[in-house]
Amino acid sequence: MTGSVKKQRPGARHIKRVKSGCQTCNINLFDYFRVVCAQEFALFYESPDWKNLVLNAVFNEKFAYHAALAISAMTRAHYLGKEPSVDTLSPHEYANQQYSLAIQHLNARLESGWETAELAVFASVLFVNIEFLRATLVQTRRQNLINVHIQGGLAVLRQLQNSAAQPCLVGSWEVMGDALWQNQRQLEGLELMAKL
Repeated sequence: MTGSVKKQRPGARHIKRVKSGCQTCNINLFDYFRVVCAQEFALFYESPDWKNLVLNAVFNEKFAYHAALAISAMTRAHYLGKEPSVDTLSPHEYANQQYSLAIQHLNARLESGWETAELAVFASVLFVNIEFLRATLVQTRRQNLINVHIQGGLAVLRQLQNSAAQPCLVGSWEVMGDALWQNQRQLEGLELMAKL
């Protein structure tokens, strides 16, 4: 037909599409978490237990898996000094999306019973790390979110320690408490630096 206009169908490469479920990207970031970030938990919290704790959690809990992907995306971006894209999202957009999924999965898991409260303590440690990675040095709102996670985790931990007749399923109460107190000291140090 002469004179007819063919409808353009842009291909996938011409459309800015958010493909957040890219299996290859998730696998690469998960491997990065397993090899690099899990070890950093052990180094930062000065306890080899943390590497096994986080790896066990990410293999068994959806919230921890998505938190791991968020941590991995931001850690890679910090180490590389630039922001490589994950599909069509920036690392921070991807991390925010994974963080949101982690919170959704944690909320669903917590609704299943009181025995999951210790997961909330563990999640607060993961979420504090995400917030630290998301933060700039002087960002009061972010520091408030960090403090909310720390204080919430400590409050749940105190309740669990006072009423627990059985050992902590995720690790040990002492390891969890030490991590939260270390995060608290780090936050206080950042707040002091911001005042200088």
